[in-house]
Amino acid sequence: MEVDFMNTHRQVIYYLMIDCSYSMEWNWETICSMLLKHVERVSQLKGNSNEPKLTIRLTWFNEVLVQHSSNYEFERVLEALERLEPKGASALYDAIGTVLNGISEQLQDPNSPKIFLAVLSDGLDNFSKYFSSAEIKELLDALLNQEQTEFSVFWLGKKPNNLTGIYYLELDFEADKLRLDLELSLYYLEQALKI
Repeated sequence: MEVDFMNTHRQVIYYLMIDCSYSMEWNWETICSMLLKHVERVSQLKGNSNEPKLTIRLTWFNEVLVQHSSNYEFERVLEALERLEPKGASALYDAIGTVLNGISEQLQDPNSPKIFLAVLSDGLDNFSKYFSSAEIKELLDALLNQEQTEFSVFWLGKKPNNLTGIYYLELDFEADKLRLDLELSLYYLEQALKI
């Protein structure tokens, strides 16, 4: 992942996408505990100005995009995370595609915020109907290669197999790796907020 946030007074939007399909059930309690701590720490990040600079947008999905909030107060994010439970199939590409289309629209504005997308998933997609892995790769490439925009994506857990197709896997991302991924995403958010 490459992060090259310029030092501006623009707002930072943190999109946090969480896979709530049944394949995530293997260690759900640990995952949720880490996410709760992560969001609490994110809520404490502040820029150098008095205005709130960081907004979190939470998305969770299984075979449907369950929630895509336009804006959440951090307390509501914590409440929502506490209620999540894994069930159903995974439409990972559909969820990512929907969010990326929204981000793409936001980035058309020359005064768009810095956008940071974190996707927590085991990488499994077995239900997408609207987006393929090739389309997700095209969307990501287009966003990451736009000049004058500040967009970064961070994979927490497993990245889909280079976004080249649907695949099935044994869950092998461990709690220690997820903890490290969350720490790294927090670090990049802190860098984005520096003025």
